[in-house]
Amino acid sequence: MLWKLQLQLATRPGLAFLLIFSLSFLVRSAILVNVPRPDLRQAGEAGQIAEALISKGQFADPYLVPTGPTAHSCPFFPMLLAGVFELFGKGDGGHFARCILNICAYSLLYALLPTLARAFAFLYSAGLIAGFAAAVLPTKASAEVFRGWEEPYAALILALALLGTMRRWDSPRRSGASAVWLGLIWGAAFYVSVSLGSVLIGLVLVDLWRHRSVRTLRDAGIVLGVSFAVTIPWLLRNHQQLHGWTLIAGQPGPGTSLFQP
Repeated sequence: MLWKLQLQLATRPGLAFLLIFSLSFLVRSAILVNVPRPDLRQAGEAGQIAEALISKGQFADPYLVPTGPTAHSCPFFPMLLAGVFELFGKGDGGHFARCILNICAYSLLYALLPTLARAFAFLYSAGLIAGFAAAVLPTKASAEVFRGWEEPYAALILALALLGTMRRWDSPRRSGASAVWLGLIWGAAFYVSVSLGSVLIGLVLVDLWRHRSVRTLRDAGIVLGVSFAVTIPWLLRNHQQLHGWTLIAGQPGPGTSLFQP
């Protein structure tokens, strides 16, 4: 019975996507309706920054007391939350919408697991098992329902960046234009989670070790250079606001102040 269902879903990926997404959404929505209202508002520092974006127009104040401009978080998720709060308000309605968006993001990630498995040359059945298991077993319920930050978005854009990177590895011809596009994708990923930079560096080193050529070295320079260039606007913002050089998210260097004078 399960074997027949697996064969049917393997030939109908759209149905598999819909089933996994729906299961994941329903399971987490059932948890959401039982979350106490005070806990529902626990959006953490990202939520505080989102409220500052709305009230002050500043990427600031990640804590309960005003602390001024910050690099506590990467910009993507607080700005996304600011858009949600702008539409639905900062009360229970806004936080309920935030949780629904969080559930949708995780559900999308799980629903894409079969497709991603196939794209990364794993068995499609392995992706189906992983997708359905993740959908019905919310092992990180608090994060997947009402306390999550950028995690599912980081996973999604990482999958896209990895696919682009691996396809370039297997391509007999590597154009400079495709390296630029890949650098743009990685640069955008850093705005979601700057920790993905370590993944890019590791991939570049593996590529240089596997394909020892001038072209590979050129490609590495283009991808790294473009991805860094994409982050320059936010790096300059951090330097101007925090009076010290820092990553997209992090602390300024020694001898600098975290706060404006």
